[in-house]
Amino acid sequence: MQMLVRFSSILLVIIVIVETSFVKLDQNGYENVLIRIADDVSSADCLQTISNLKVMLLEASSALCTAVEGRAYFRNVTILIPNHWAANRNCLVDTNITWPRTHMADLIVTPNHPNFGSQPFTLNYGGCGVSSLPVRLPIGYLTALGKGVAIAHEWFHYRYGVFDEIGVNGDPLYPDGYQITQPEAEILPTSCTNEPLKGEWIGSEWQNSNDNGNITSSIMFSTNFPSINRLCTAENHLKAPPTKQNWLCGSRSVSEIVYSHHDFIENNNTQARNCSQTTFSVATNRHRGYHIILDVTSAMGVDNLTKSATFAASHFVWFLPEGSIVSIDTFSDTYSQLQTPVALNVNTKNTILSHLGELVIKSTANTAGLSLALDYAMQMFRDGSEIILITAAQEVPSNFSVYVDQFRRNLIAPHILALSIQASDIFTPLARDGRLYFVPSRSNTPGVGNSKFGCTRIQNLRDSERF
Repeated sequence: MQMLVRFSSILLVIIVIVETSFVKLDQNGYENVLIRIADDVSSADCLQTISNLKVMLLEASSALCTAVEGRAYFRNVTILIPNHWAANRNCLVDTNITWPRTHMADLIVTPNHPNFGSQPFTLNYGGCGVSSLPVRLPIGYLTALGKGVAIAHEWFHYRYGVFDEIGVNGDPLYPDGYQITQPEAEILPTSCTNEPLKGEWIGSEWQNSNDNGNITSSIMFSTNFPSINRLCTAENHLKAPPTKQNWLCGSRSVSEIVYSHHDFIENNNTQARNCSQTTFSVATNRHRGYHIILDVTSAMGVDNLTKSATFAASHFVWFLPEGSIVSIDTFSDTYSQLQTPVALNVNTKNTILSHLGELVIKSTANTAGLSLALDYAMQMFRDGSEIILITAAQEVPSNFSVYVDQFRRNLIAPHILALSIQASDIFTPLARDGRLYFVPSRSNTPGVGNSKFGCTRIQNLRDSERF
């Protein structure tokens, strides 16, 4: 995804930001679904909480499968428990799972919310078809009965960027009723159902009757009807009601938006398949610090890019909390460890800043050392370090596509600061699951320096992982 961000009063800078979730649809099964339990959720009932989550996701997977007619379900789910839970011997974790990070969660278990109580909710911050913020699951909801359809409802918000098909009493934009004049004047409830909704107005509120057993859609209208398990389609979608879905999606049905999502388009997923049982894993967040890879090829000698890179890296390291683990490598035609992994304190921070101030640019543009740097980066990620690459390289090793595949297969989400347009282009595939920032220089953006901009971008990398 590309965003335009204004820098000073004269510059528009293109920043490439890639989704951090590792969820992918393989045939009809969603893989790498990540549920994070927030740190402030009690570990007293660890086993019961995990058991409740599994039951809830099994029900949600079945509801999702039914709603999209066998074209998607949750194949595997990882539950990320707080690190302090691991001290509870009942909370058994799979130590071989190293990829999950807290900021990658698709669903987050939290204490009950002061406004929403124990009801799950999702915040859609973008327009139609734009994925939302992660689904929030208040801990009190985990013991509710028949919760599968409600969680599927939130997944449709989160993954596909669709909206509710119900109104709210007194809402000026999305009221709970609307007037029609044909065939006769009457006020109908705001909804999207495959058959007319039966009930009556009592004062200003609509009361459903008990005779709505034939209504099967839409999940985005209500999750309280036992018979509702489908989405409204283009054939039965109601375009007249003032729903958020109609307003924001141009009166298109939920199913039209869902099936236009890249999950289904890229997989050519048009046929129903059997939905298997969901498998679960339990893991802890392995994050412990950052591994920085600095380019010292001759490409960094243009526009004094080395100064910009070291300025950004120095500020980033200095403001990290004490105890964080930091390591730094450099590459050109060779590979070198500038700083082996070290826990930060005032003394080690000053040592690292001293090392950064002594960086020397190589006279070659050869990136042979990049292969070794990427090899070591994969090991550092498994050990709990986030990967940050700062580069202006004009070329990559001939086997670069192999590293792109390995990073993807091992679920590594690197963060890349590209100090040249060429570097932005060639490293975009590697940042598919992370973030890539293009930082302007004097040559590609006359009149603008890049030291402070690069510093801001690298700080944003840490901020993005606090979510």
